[in-house]
Amino acid sequence: MIPNDPLNAFTRHTHVALDGSGTGPLAGLTMAVKDVYDIAGYRTGNGNPVWLETHEAADRTASSVQRLLDAGTRMVGKTHTDELAYSLNGENMHYGTPTNPKAPGRIPGGSSSGSAIAVAAGLVTYAGERTGYGQMIEINHGNGLATRYCHNEQLLVKQGDMVRKGQEVALMGSTGRSTGPHLHFEVLKNGTQVDPLRFIGEDR
Repeated sequence: MIPNDPLNAFTRHTHVALDGSGTGPLAGLTMAVKDVYDIAGYRTGNGNPVWLETHEAADRTASSVQRLLDAGTRMVGKTHTDELAYSLNGENMHYGTPTNPKAPGRIPGGSSSGSAIAVAAGLVTYAGERTGYGQMIEINHGNGLATRYCHNEQLLVKQGDMVRKGQEVALMGSTGRSTGPHLHFEVLKNGTQVDPLRFIGEDR
């Protein structure tokens, strides 16, 4: 599944998603992999269509990626890179330039522009029914930070979607263990619930 990607962070031509081991210190986390790292059975594009066409599928997964998968992380896709990871501005004439959600009129900068945008935008890592929480959405914001929106009547995004700040993601409801329509909001840092008042109203 290619993530819903209005900011053009993820590749289409080399898309691959992989489940991790499901156990280990990184279980429950997701990652996006820059399209310079090999995945066994898939071709690596390096931001250049000629490179993609003239190189065979990799026979093994890059050790850094494999170690993250073994530690439990789930890979949701591959991200755009500057052509051959050569430039510092983050643009790619072949596949388009990822849009910086914090500054849409500026170039994203860096050969890892797709990866940076995937984190900056927020990635929906869970969208569905969860015991007690009812219809729930969890969004990964990078840096170990995640938010949950629970007891919804209707979900407007799905797992793998990228979302922008201020985007409507659900309609409030009373699903799960609930006594009436309301929004149950949580902020998690490295998997531990923290006081959401630290983040509400902040431009983060």
